[in-house]
Amino acid sequence: MNNKTNLIQNILRMLLGAFMLYAGIGHLTFLRAEFQAQVPTWITTDSGLMDFVVLASGIVEIILGLLMILGGKLKAQTGIALAIFFILVFPGNINQYVHQINAFGLDTDNQRLLRLFFQPVLIVWALWSSGGIQYLKHKFKKSNYGFIMIDPSYTKEEKASLSSDVFKTTICCVQDIEMACKSAKILVNEGVQLIELCGAFKGDMPEQVIKAIDGKVPVGHMEYTEEERKKLIEFLNSK
Repeated sequence: MNNKTNLIQNILRMLLGAFMLYAGIGHLTFLRAEFQAQVPTWITTDSGLMDFVVLASGIVEIILGLLMILGGKLKAQTGIALAIFFILVFPGNINQYVHQINAFGLDTDNQRLLRLFFQPVLIVWALWSSGGIQYLKHKFKKSNYGFIMIDPSYTKEEKASLSSDVFKTTICCVQDIEMACKSAKILVNEGVQLIELCGAFKGDMPEQVIKAIDGKVPVGHMEYTEEERKKLIEFLNSK
């Protein structure tokens, strides 16, 4: 899957990664006591186990923070993992609010309540900046393919679809390359994940289709052998 992210997404991803790296280091060092106060009492009241929870979560934050900064091919999966982590630690924020615990400069009920509403922002931030939202949409979306046939006998675009629970294929029959490019754009806007061109596309025609859709999805091109191309030309000329 092509999981490109833009400049703003990359900047926000690295900023969030730096924040997680800072928080993780804080878990292990200068913020250790304050984070212990956030461990929900329904998990444990044992100070040793609370300290272990803080240290373990700090190590996880450092790892996720570094991966968010580095990006790479697994950045979307990293963003999803970080979003899940934010969900898992959310009870700690609730615990701080319910038990009126002063920590991290949050020393009023209003401040602690406001902090609760910031957690969904972090979740969306992690998913969007890493391309995780796009990745999840693609993961759970039905396979959607397009096939374009070209034949001078078509005076207008003819379209048909085959569909099942797991895939959809749209077949477009067009008259010329201009119509083919227009159909390819429509297919991309309809969410096709790849386009296959029939063997009648010759010369630079496949490249024209690729250019028309700005290379947004893969475009394949069937090829006829020289002998079979002669048969194709004879067939088209006989129509």
